[in-house]
Amino acid sequence: MTISSALCLFTAISMSFLGSIAILQEGSLFRGQTKFTFWIRAGPYVKLKDAVTHQRWHRVGLNTVHGLSLRGFKSLEQLTEDDLEDYFEESVVMGVDGILNVDGRADALLRPFQTIEDVPEEFLIRKPQLKLNAVAVAKACNLPASVTSLKAFHSKLQLQLERLTPQLPSLEADADCHADADADGTAGCVLSAGSMYDFISYFEAQHALRDVMNCPTIRFNPFKEETPYEIAKRLGRAGRRTPIAPHYLMIRLFEGCSKILVNDWEGIRSEYMRAARLYLTSSVSWSEVLQARSKVLHVAEACFVLISGFTARRPGEVRLLERDCLAGNDEKGWWLKVTVIKNHDHTKTWVTIPNIVARAVSILIEIADLHADEATTNKLFVTYAPNLKRFVELNVDRGITEFARKLDAVSYEEDGVEKEWVWYPRQFRRFFAVLFFHRFNGGMETLCHELRHWSVDQARGYATLDTEAARYWLKTEQEFKRHVATTIANDEEELTGPLANRYRKLSERSKRLLRGKIVLVDQTAAELIVRHMGRQANVFTVNAWSTCGCPNSQKGTDKANCRKGGKGQGLGASLKDAGTSVCGDCPWGMQNSAQRAYVARDAGKTREILDNDCRPQNIFKMLQERRYLRLVELVEDPA
Repeated sequence: MTISSALCLFTAISMSFLGSIAILQEGSLFRGQTKFTFWIRAGPYVKLKDAVTHQRWHRVGLNTVHGLSLRGFKSLEQLTEDDLEDYFEESVVMGVDGILNVDGRADALLRPFQTIEDVPEEFLIRKPQLKLNAVAVAKACNLPASVTSLKAFHSKLQLQLERLTPQLPSLEADADCHADADADGTAGCVLSAGSMYDFISYFEAQHALRDVMNCPTIRFNPFKEETPYEIAKRLGRAGRRTPIAPHYLMIRLFEGCSKILVNDWEGIRSEYMRAARLYLTSSVSWSEVLQARSKVLHVAEACFVLISGFTARRPGEVRLLERDCLAGNDEKGWWLKVTVIKNHDHTKTWVTIPNIVARAVSILIEIADLHADEATTNKLFVTYAPNLKRFVELNVDRGITEFARKLDAVSYEEDGVEKEWVWYPRQFRRFFAVLFFHRFNGGMETLCHELRHWSVDQARGYATLDTEAARYWLKTEQEFKRHVATTIANDEEELTGPLANRYRKLSERSKRLLRGKIVLVDQTAAELIVRHMGRQANVFTVNAWSTCGCPNSQKGTDKANCRKGGKGQGLGASLKDAGTSVCGDCPWGMQNSAQRAYVARDAGKTREILDNDCRPQNIFKMLQERRYLRLVELVEDPA
């Protein structure tokens, strides 16, 4: 955001407040706020460098001085510690609704009216449906225009309308408290600790800048005993952890999105371009163009889901992607240049991505270029609107539940009860963290870096399994164990390796004991193998070259090839020390046909490297030759 646009934004926000209260009469309050906004932008006293953050703090400050003016304060200098404590406990806990007394002021205006006929016409909107005019009511209550964006404000107006029109059918007001309420507390209920922190720390910032603002401000440090965060945590409600979607719904959603990109995009693109050309010659109606365009937007939504799910980026970071964000190729891998918005510097950095994300980015570039002959843009999540003759933002982060419904990724069953999952973008980031840490045994430090968090503790919160997710996780693991056991018991696929050999011997021994009894021999043998896996506490991890069943026990860890020589930490396998030449004869390893083929390809590549190495014999070449011989041995004698 440019300086000029930021100043216009600040001016607009300020004017919406100036018309709402007699704040100009309280000159010290308003002067303290304007000085505060100047200094958080001027620096170097603070490290807030983006205009969006400045705008948020400016709005928090205006709401705060507005609320203090309502309570009779003419200056921040008048505040005492008791005043602040009462203000936090009675007003700030309810967000903007409590600070500005929105409920009380709206009630005072509308309560005298007994029926809808008593209400002045300026407060009503009659078409297309009778409702109270939120803008007019806010203005009459001397409330800032920003309150018209509060869901709680509209809910209260709806309740007032139902009181005034009892003969009309009641419309259920949406008064739910949402977990993602912003810093202004738009939910109209008790704020989360994170949202409340901004309103409380505003006074800490005022005190810190008191020597440079040259105006009356708070005279004491109000946070000697408790920090703003501690007060917010004590008074605010606990933040709701982002839920983890059932694994099969998430996989179904990703699979459906991938099919749209791989199978459908070319046809959708051709259909849209054909409709757009025919519209220019008046051969088709605009409605047909819109129908083809809706399919293009469907593809853009699929791109957003895949990028969010496989990069662990925040929704805002995904929307900030630009057309030059992609680098790499299918052979050596792909990289994505993203903007990290959690810190205030909006740092740009590169992250590794799978091929499907690279394809999604390429398709988004094609969508932006559908009308390249008319206009071009550097943004990624935009599309050209021919009727408006300009680019418009793609609202891809909204309506994900309805998008998932089209891919049959909403309905699921839990304890025999049919339910529907509600999707929203942050769930993909959480799923990435859980999958990386629990499924692929990724390091917490690595996860912290991938999420671009400031501390490992913060990353650990993302990777923590809640009760529901843990149940799904355990169920998936048990299903995989049963699949391996059934495969071995039924000889459905040739699994090789020391671990598979032990299970096969157990299966054969069980079958010999069970023959002659009236039981399903193969099924019972599979159950015995599953129980044996439970006693051994095997933890299965599937790699490209093998399936590891190393248990989380000291005895099992000591036997693992990847842990020899003191490698790794804790219990279980050390995946960073594993590989094709390490896991082949590990007592906890087994391979299927695809994994054996992977080892064979690795051996071929190693042989090719040795044949093209013209250097004289040295220690590195000797190690490479030794690795090749070991791979050949594993390929020729996989058992």
